[in-house]
Amino acid sequence: MVETEVLQRLCPKGVTTTMQKKLAEATLDATSLDGTYSNDALDEDRIGDLASLTAALRGEGEAGARPMDTIWKEKSRNPLTKVTDAEGLATLVEKYSRMREPALENMANEFSNILGVEEWTESEVNSYVISGMLTSIARWTADCFLELLLKFTLGLSKQGWDMVEVDIQFYNTELSNLRATSMRRFPFLYRTYMFLRDARDQGWAPRKLLAERTTYTNSACLEIRALLPHCTPPGVCTHCGSSLHKGFHSQCVFRRLETSLQAKDAAGRATAKISTGMAKHVAITEAIKEVQLL
Repeated sequence: MVETEVLQRLCPKGVTTTMQKKLAEATLDATSLDGTYSNDALDEDRIGDLASLTAALRGEGEAGARPMDTIWKEKSRNPLTKVTDAEGLATLVEKYSRMREPALENMANEFSNILGVEEWTESEVNSYVISGMLTSIARWTADCFLELLLKFTLGLSKQGWDMVEVDIQFYNTELSNLRATSMRRFPFLYRTYMFLRDARDQGWAPRKLLAERTTYTNSACLEIRALLPHCTPPGVCTHCGSSLHKGFHSQCVFRRLETSLQAKDAAGRATAKISTGMAKHVAITEAIKEVQLL
């Protein structure tokens, strides 16, 4: 199984399968820190309490076996889901920035507790906690996610909320899909890391996101044009509403017609005739005559 092979490569050599599973479970879900996916306000006094509570719930020792993270697949675990405006983004950035270090410290303590019972020396434990692959992946994921949040914040001043919202919805969907389609927690963690790593390598603008930005921009342009019915596209005559001739009103081939409504009617008739193979000048002449006879 790929998951087992990946876990074996990421864990320190020599540990048992049971120990590998414990280390995988202790690895931080870095895109969903305690306090970042809750509506509750987070103040300075609660940071230490949350960190201590997390360590107590997840740590091993006198309290007994370490409880597993059984709610990692919940949709609410993705904090981007609740970001619906610039204020919500600022709140998430603040919470994540403040909870990141306590969460990583809790993870380091958990790893120390697990490896400490394997007759590892203190220096060996500290060495793996600092440079081991599992802990590094969690830290790298946390770094990438914070960088992504800051990128959203920077985009507010350059692009405005509407375009930033497109980006947030894209990453929210992608991260939510990773969480929903992963059968187990550990594969979700390394898949999330690889996704964020690759997105950062592409300047946080992968092709799929660029396509969604283009779709949004085109839709916005259509909405604006619908709100501005008198706006004439470039190259289209304001009198007849067509591009059957060069120039504008003063050079319109239908200027002999009294009203713009008649000119547009004639232009439509001429266009239909041209589409059947009739010569352009003949089609225009006949269309004018038809409208004049009405």
